[in-house]
Amino acid sequence: MRPRRHLWNVDLLILGWMAIVLVTVGLARHRIERSQDILVEHATYAVAYVAMLRLLHRLKASDLTGAVVRFGAIVALFFVTFLKLGYVIRGLNPKTCELALLDLDRRLFGFDPVLALERWLHPLAVDFFEAAYFSYFVTPLVVMGVLVARRDVTTMNRLYLGVLFAVFASYVGYVLVPARSPYLAALDPDLASAFPYTVEVRGLLIGDRIRATIDSWDTVKLNAFPSGHAAVAVVFLAVLWRYPGLRWVVIPSYVALIVSTVYLRYHYVVDVIAGAALGAASAWLATHLCDVPARRPAVSPASSVETVEPA
Repeated sequence: MRPRRHLWNVDLLILGWMAIVLVTVGLARHRIERSQDILVEHATYAVAYVAMLRLLHRLKASDLTGAVVRFGAIVALFFVTFLKLGYVIRGLNPKTCELALLDLDRRLFGFDPVLALERWLHPLAVDFFEAAYFSYFVTPLVVMGVLVARRDVTTMNRLYLGVLFAVFASYVGYVLVPARSPYLAALDPDLASAFPYTVEVRGLLIGDRIRATIDSWDTVKLNAFPSGHAAVAVVFLAVLWRYPGLRWVVIPSYVALIVSTVYLRYHYVVDVIAGAALGAASAWLATHLCDVPARRPAVSPASSVETVEPA
């Protein structure tokens, strides 16, 4: 059995991302609105994260405890970076690319697939797919709960690495190719003629409320390409594809989520293709860089289900 490490690769990835943000925003601080706030918040997070690692080491915390604490830190990280990401995008690359993404969709399919789907819009279907889209925030909590109960630190670490690779790369994509979702682009008078939707996306019972909630949370608005939802979904699908029990949670949840991104006009199809490719690459990297060894507890063969490490 390998000795317990003070630093995991996921720690290096997080601290590396903090360094990238601090250097980038610091160099472009005169072009980025609220750059001082961004610098202070990310520096504070980095210091707090290092202090957390030192405390875990001093307390000789178990791998499971370390994994659970890191999960909380990762959730906090998404709030720290995402809530201010819009300022960074507009400061570094103010030109948006909605028409370019729409043109790519048309070149790929010979028509606008998002527009073509409006004939299939139905309030009950909108309710279902809005709930599927929202599961992006819920399913990971369910999965982590199961993994904690099974004390499966290795799979938790793979998911952390895969999701962080996917999310950080998505953030870079938003800066390089800033673009609003099709439904937001359609509201722009200068672009409305390119998005001639005639049917509004409306739910029956819960769809409209979920959409309003998601809109209020999305402070970036320039995060269409690549689809972070598709990237994270593919990471979970790849890591948990053969995992006993959990596969039947993630497969229907995330397949419906991926379909919802286009059906509900949150993304262009090219966004989803790019996001899925990014998710597959991130899952591959996570599998090869996972540095928390699988631990096989001493149990009887009858309990071997707990010792099976998913492929």
